[in-house]
Parts: sequence; structure tokens; C-alpha cells
Amino acid sequence: MTIQFLYPEIILFLLSLVALIAGVTPSLRKFTGVIAFVAVLSALSVLPAASYNSTKAFFGLLQADALSAIFRLLILMGTAFIILLSLGEDKIQQKDTGEYYFFILCLCLSMMLAVSSGNLMMIYIAVEATSIISYILIAFFKNDIFSSEAGLKYFLFGALSTGIMLYGVSMIYGLTGSLNISDIVLALHTGHVHWAAFILALVFILTGISFKCSLAPFYMATPDAYQGAPTPVSLFLSIGPKAMGFALLVRVFFHHPFFIAVHWTKLVEVLAMITMTAGNFIALKQTNVKRLLAYSSIAHAGFILMALSVGSTAGFKAMVFYLFIYVFMNVGAFGSVILCQREDIRQYAGLSRQNPLAALIMAVSLLSLAGLPPLSGFMAKFVVIAVIVHAKMYLLAFIAVFNSVVALFYYLRIVKAMYLSQENVVKPINASVILVMTLVLTVAANIFLGLWPVTLMPHL
Repeated sequence: MTIQFLYPEIILFLLSLVALIAGVTPSLRKFTGVIAFVAVLSALSVLPAASYNSTKAFFGLLQADALSAIFRLLILMGTAFIILLSLGEDKIQQKDTGEYYFFILCLCLSMMLAVSSGNLMMIYIAVEATSIISYILIAFFKNDIFSSEAGLKYFLFGALSTGIMLYGVSMIYGLTGSLNISDIVLALHTGHVHWAAFILALVFILTGISFKCSLAPFYMATPDAYQGAPTPVSLFLSIGPKAMGFALLVRVFFHHPFFIAVHWTKLVEVLAMITMTAGNFIALKQTNVKRLLAYSSIAHAGFILMALSVGSTAGFKAMVFYLFIYVFMNVGAFGSVILCQREDIRQYAGLSRQNPLAALIMAVSLLSLAGLPPLSGFMAKFVVIAVIVHAKMYLLAFIAVFNSVVALFYYLRIVKAMYLSQENVVKPINASVILVMTLVLTVAANIFLGLWPVTLMPHL
């Protein structure tokens, strides 16, 4: 069972090496992206058989359960979209594509190991591997000063957060004598653990995970990282590490009844309110689309965290539903930036007259992010708010609705520029067939899941 559980990771690792070797072989260099995409599809094909049994592997280091199965699927799905968008990004195709796709697959691999971890040290190692690869990918355009600066900033904040997290892990080992989460819960039930020190250790761990989720106040490096990184990498950061971070929050803080009794739900509720409010209000002032989407992703992290604050199975399902919808919304938004090769909002003036299809893709993605019906973003927000109202958390529900209204303003600024501006910024459109087909697929998914969300809900 142990080897079978790791089939997806083994496939990713082996084919990442193939992509790396192909990148330095002139006759195979143009196939590196295809190899990476095949690697992800192959990992997806063996994922169900590797995830059904709810058992432990490697002496408790890895956990095969529903949580790991759902989030491994989510990460692989996001990785597949990132590879497709990368194939349509000219700047990436002109670089060392073997290295690029090798790091993309390794990043996917590290996040899959993280969401399957049942041991705090394993969680730390996987999170640190994710961080190191993220630094490299953000600064991938090493001759670009903005990319290098973004990578350095992300490295500094990431090193600080993971250092704090490691300190919390070491404290828990000293208090309980174990790093396996199940053993830690048993040690707590004995009543011989210093309670105040244990709470402090968990706060340190929460700090490290919050950086990956871009939660307030740990989002400082996020906008610069998104702006300076290659756009597909910005998209990956908005999907992969977030999914990983929320999976770890569930694994560490909400997966065991004893942890729920610590009243983490109240702290998470406050974090959700602050995160979504800060992200939305700062986004109002942005003129760079990638920075705007960065703050938008922070606001959406608050919305996702809001579902988790309920502390119930219904809240967890709402969070997962939101994350799956969020993948399609964000792929459409960031993919439109790649398609149009425009980062300033003013450059989108008159886009609907120059390229109606590009404008439509961008508009549908943004309006879905804003939560307007009948798009999938509306259903995602509706499900989360419904769960919160059912839990009688009325203040949180009111703040969520208020933030949705605020978010509508900055999304509509781009739509207004595309459709209502009298100016006409003439700029060539990157008409890659793979890129356009991928974006059309996300638009179709946004509309379909908005009209028939029940097609996704029964599987959660």
C-alpha cells in the first residue's frame, strides 16, 4: 500500500527529470512542456487508486485519507492549468524551459507531500521545499530587476515565517515527545502537557501556514511576488500554496476534536474578517492588474478561511467547493493577462473592440471573482455564506457580503476600461491556440458550474 500511495509523486519525480534532461537536448527541448503535462495527467490517472484507503504510510509520516485525496487532486488540477498557460507564454518559451517545468513539477510534488503529511516535521520539510522552489520560480527572469526583487522579498518573508514555524514544531516536540499529530493528540489527553506553552507553539505554526495562505498580516510580500514573477507562476502561487496551506490548517487545527476544543474557530473568524477586508480595500487603489489580482487573492483567502471558521464538516465542504471554483476563476483572470500581455488597467481601454474574445474571457473571469450570478463565483460565495448563516455567525456573514460589494468596484474598473472607454489602446494579442482553448474551457466551467453547481457538490 505504501508504494501505491506514492505512485503520483513517483511519476512526477521521474518525469520531472525527463523534462530537465529534454531541456538540454536540442532535439527534445520543444517537448519539455508536453512532457510536464503528460506527467500531471499520468499522476491524475493513478491518484484514485492511491488515495482510497484511510491508512498511514511510512510510520505515520504520510496519511492516506479523504483530506489528502481532495487536495492532491486540487493541486494536480491547478498544475495542469499552469503548464497549459506556460505553453502560451512567449517569455517562458524563450528561456530554459527544461528547468522551468522541472521546478513546476517539483513544486507540485512538494505540495502533494505536504497535504498528505501526518507528522509536523514532514509538514515543515514539505513546506520549506515548496518555499525554496517558489523563490526560484518567482525570480526565474533573473535579468529582470522586478523579478529578482520579488524573489528576494518573498525569500526574506518566507524564511522568517518558516523559521517561526520550525520553532513552534520544536516546542511541541519538547512538550509532547512526538511529532506525529495523532501521538500529540494522545499526549494532550494525558493532561501532562503545559497548556500555555502548547498554545504558543500552535500560534507559531499558524504563523508559518498563514504566510502560504496570504492571510493578514502575513501577506506583505504577496503583491510584489505576483507582480515580479512570470504570470503563470503568479497564478500557481495563488492556487497551489493556498490549497496546501488550507489543507494544513485542517490537518493541524481542525482534524482532531481536541484541537477544535481550543476555540481556534474564534481566532480564525477574526483572521478571516481582517484578511478579506484588507485585501479588498487595498485592491481598490491598484492600477497594475497583477497587483490587483494579488490583493484579490488575499481577499479570497479570507473568504475561504471564513468557511473554515465554522469548524464543521459543512464548513470544510464549503471551503473545498470554493477552492475548486477559485481555480477556474483565477486561471481565467491570470490567463487573460498572459493572452493580452497588458498589466496596466489603462492598457485595457477599448479591448472589446480590438479583440472581443479576449475581452469576454477577462470579463467573465473577473465577474465570477466578484461573485455575480449566474457565474460559478456567485455559487461559491453563496454556499460559504449559507454555511455561516446556518452557524448563526451573522456578523461574519454581513462583513462577507459587504466585502463582496467592495470587490465589485475594482473588478468593474477593468471591465469598464474594456467595454466603455472611448480610448483605443492598440497592442498585439498573443493568440496561442493552446492558451485560447484553455481560457475558453475556464469560461465554460465558470458558466456551467454557476448554473449547475450540483455537478461538483456531490463529489465533495
